[in-house]
Amino acid sequence: MSETILKYCPVCKTEKPLEEFNKHHREKYGRNNICRICQRASNKRYLTTDKGIATTRRAHLRRSYGVDLKTYDDLLKAQGGKCKICGADSNPDSRARHFTIDHNHNTGEIRGLLCTKCNALLGLAKENEELLDKAKQYLHNSRINIS
Repeated sequence: MSETILKYCPVCKTEKPLEEFNKHHREKYGRNNICRICQRASNKRYLTTDKGIATTRRAHLRRSYGVDLKTYDDLLKAQGGKCKICGADSNPDSRARHFTIDHNHNTGEIRGLLCTKCNALLGLAKENEELLDKAKQYLHNSRINIS
């Protein structure tokens, strides 16, 4: 019969089975000091702070596009602070605080900063210029037929 090892979580002040603590190779028993539930709550609180938001954004830009905040700000300034396609001066998606970095998915080359709607337009068209031309022609023909 195996004995369950308990570990004390100083945050919730309870002893819990070792399995309720995330692995951490430097800590006693190879587990984190605080339990998963308390760790999750702590992470959630941190990610809502200004510092947490900025840290997450910096990491995302570096990991996804290989750029830092200064490069992003330089791109935005070069575009006059507007979406490169529609010219919106703020992102119409209320959940998105910043413009999206549009890039070539084959080469990784950055093309510009777009609002969420323009970025979705390119994504839904799978960046297919012929399809976008057909959509433009469709809109043009629809306008002529209705008038």
